[in-house]
Amino acid sequence: MNLRERATRIMMSTSPLNAERDACRRSNQGFSLVEALIAITITLTILSLVMSFAFQSWRNQSFVATQSQLKQHAESGLFKISNKLAEAKILFEEDTEGTAYRNKIAFAAGQPTPVANTYLPTIRGSGSVYQERNCEADAQQFFWAPSVGNSLFFTTLEGIFDMEVSNVSLSATALPQVLDLYRFKYYYLSDNYSPPGGQPINISRNILSPRPALQIMDWTSALYVDYDQLKSFFDLPGVTSSDKSAVISKLSEANVVAVWKKGEANPNQAFFNLNAALSSKAGSYRIQNAQITKLMPWTNSSSTIYSVAYNRDVVEGSPTFFKIKSQVPMFFDNEPPEDCGTINPAPEPPVNSRPDTDYPLGFEVAIVGPNSGRTVHMHLTLVGQTNHPQIAEHVHSLSAYARDL
Repeated sequence: MNLRERATRIMMSTSPLNAERDACRRSNQGFSLVEALIAITITLTILSLVMSFAFQSWRNQSFVATQSQLKQHAESGLFKISNKLAEAKILFEEDTEGTAYRNKIAFAAGQPTPVANTYLPTIRGSGSVYQERNCEADAQQFFWAPSVGNSLFFTTLEGIFDMEVSNVSLSATALPQVLDLYRFKYYYLSDNYSPPGGQPINISRNILSPRPALQIMDWTSALYVDYDQLKSFFDLPGVTSSDKSAVISKLSEANVVAVWKKGEANPNQAFFNLNAALSSKAGSYRIQNAQITKLMPWTNSSSTIYSVAYNRDVVEGSPTFFKIKSQVPMFFDNEPPEDCGTINPAPEPPVNSRPDTDYPLGFEVAIVGPNSGRTVHMHLTLVGQTNHPQIAEHVHSLSAYARDL
């Protein structure tokens, strides 16, 4: 090959056309295995980071939303009770009278009943709801932890029955009267508030011992009319039997079911039939129920379970263990640290008058002050369990005022 041919061949091999052909030939060969593995690794890393960020954002959003729901439930629930306490006439406590009246409450088949260890608070007329006031520092007005209850039972003035406004047909000699109408209200914890035949929902995720979700139930009685006022009207000289019948008829139309003698300590002697003779009810009579509802209108589902908190215990193997940060119970203590043995009169109830376990749970009630203006302090701890699982919690306290006449 001469010099001219060699130069021509070199020029042809380095021409743009041939360079393009060589590039195409190399591209058709694809990525090498190492290049492919590097690309896959980078892609998976990016996807993993994106998925982790998205999951964490979803988890945080669910947690915050659950906490917000708990806050709304707690505030609205205690506010409802406070509104009813403003209409209270008599507060019942954990004594002979309160226990006897509470045992008169009627529960229909399938209705949620109170959990075991349900107690009313013991009212302390000279007590305080402030924990820093102990008997050592303040012998006259101090907080007494064993008086705390986990339910509320009282009567409300539900309205009046005005004979004139109700168009009661009375004789010419009978003057129309106004009668008070009452309802009994009972707020208590229940772990069986699912529809009849349904199964209670358990708080089970990430918890050592699964337990049914707790709810505060709002039990409301039927209407009762004041015995003393009605009897005083019936005993008026000008009131005829037809007048009595007319009043009884209108009261029945207003859904009044019976007559109640306010202030009667023995409930077996406190209820009377709505008739002209105002005959006594039998001792076995039960306070009739008008409705029973959930105080907090949450709906438990597979995604989020709401509940009033169980007691918190630092020992996970304990039967009262419930993994939350809040202190539950907050106020109740069977054995308060201060030495109150020298207080005269001795505080009520005595030490160790309540159960050692599963009391009072996440709903605590203390009642103090004179009967003309009781302070009813309520402390509520709610939990919500998402399906991640996570447990959110919210604590809410409210002090209300009620008359106890």
